[in-house]
Amino acid sequence: SVPPQGVEHMRKTPMWEGMEAISHTLLYDCLVMGDRTWPAERMSSVTVPTLVVNSSASAPWMQHTVKQAAASLPAGEHASVNGAPHDAPPDVIAPALIKFFTE
Repeated sequence: SVPPQGVEHMRKTPMWEGMEAISHTLLYDCLVMGDRTWPAERMSSVTVPTLVVNSSASAPWMQHTVKQAAASLPAGEHASVNGAPHDAPPDVIAPALIKFFTE
């Protein structure tokens, strides 16, 4: 959940209109998330090489979750990039992607 001050901040951003337009889908998000326990068994069934990326500017809980996700995947790899939490520009994320796909 987002604290009230977070909602107030989001209302002032350009993305608010789009988020409000899809707000009816929040129920589905909640159903997919279930009781919020970590789906380690499901994650362990994903056997393809997977890169899980976070930004060094992400909240600590998100950085922890990304590392946990990578560790739960049999062929998981974690990378952290510098940049904005949600939308790192291509020149920031490209080196991590190039490394993952070429090594």
